[in-house]
Amino acid sequence: MTRRPPHLVVVARVLALVVAVVVATMAAPASVAAVERTAAVDVPRGPADYLAAFDDAVLPALAVDPSVPAITGVVELDQRIRALAEGRGYRRRPAATVLVPVDGRHLQPLAARSWAALSDAAAAEGITLVLRSGYRSVDDQRRVFLGRLRGADDAAIDATLRTAAPPGYSKHHTGYAVDIGTPERVSFHRTSAFDWLAADGYANARRFGWVPSYPVFGTDMGPDPEAWEFVWVGEGNLACPVALRDASFCDVPAGTSLADDVAWAVDRGVTVGCRPGRYCPDLPVTRGEAASMLWRMAGTPTPPADPSAGSGFRDVFDDDHFADAVAWLVAGGVTTGTSPTTFSPDRGLAGAELLALLLRLDDPPVGSPPAVSDPVTRGELASVLRWWGADR
Repeated sequence: MTRRPPHLVVVARVLALVVAVVVATMAAPASVAAVERTAAVDVPRGPADYLAAFDDAVLPALAVDPSVPAITGVVELDQRIRALAEGRGYRRRPAATVLVPVDGRHLQPLAARSWAALSDAAAAEGITLVLRSGYRSVDDQRRVFLGRLRGADDAAIDATLRTAAPPGYSKHHTGYAVDIGTPERVSFHRTSAFDWLAADGYANARRFGWVPSYPVFGTDMGPDPEAWEFVWVGEGNLACPVALRDASFCDVPAGTSLADDVAWAVDRGVTVGCRPGRYCPDLPVTRGEAASMLWRMAGTPTPPADPSAGSGFRDVFDDDHFADAVAWLVAGGVTTGTSPTTFSPDRGLAGAELLALLLRLDDPPVGSPPAVSDPVTRGELASVLRWWGADR
């Protein structure tokens, strides 16, 4: 039997890897993997759990505006409205920094993908879900609030707060909240769509990472219960209010392939998570984080002998947690940055960039890599690194 020359074996593996990464990136958005993992999670069941799932969630593409938006333009009245709102349980909300169009509205990319999956699942069972509202700007919410305000006394303000958040306090600002409707001409809580979403503790909604925003029997949450409003939190954040006792991270469901991948990475010192008790599997991984994880996977090799040489990038500083990792990658010819003077450590890591880094480090293993999104998520990177390094 004629054997293929070794260099041709490597070339064949590289070509197979390139095709697999491209196909996986096109075919498997992050939300799909999240949807599949949710079913294995011991999920929250009560109003307090649903509220905590969103309030404590770690979600991408959000920015906090330190300024306080005007409501009526009358300073004293605005202060009173905010005080009454916060007394009811409203809290300031960050604003979306990335939005995509969906069904005539706008949502965060992860929420948009999951909304499409949720809608398709409902349609397969004869249920029509209509996206009535998604992202709202501060100006949008101001118009909603003022349109319902019927006076300046506390009673009138409280009556408005029962159904509308003041600008700056709406979950719709985040791009992760939706108002759902149906073609049925009855209150939403009486529709077949609500019955389908809410059955078995909102099991169908939770399968796709959604929970009620202001659930029935909820208290101190701002408005009165709203059957039609749901928020996307993803499977990881959904698990954390009922933190899994046998897991290293509350947002990594035990007994899943993701848990195995993350455990492998933790055991080898590749990662310690995104913050205490959380891995944040659905967050995009940055180029700086990826450099650190690759460096740790290699055993934290010593950077160049001359520490002053550093990486040569003006956006990588000596006290950055990824500084040694980037210097090691540069010294080994693994990266040349995003320009001669920049590494762009805070930018999301693209699937093609991950492929290029790995191929410069070592020959690829046999087989196809796990699916990745663009940018790659932290969960996906753990899976790829385990696939790449498990037998080395």
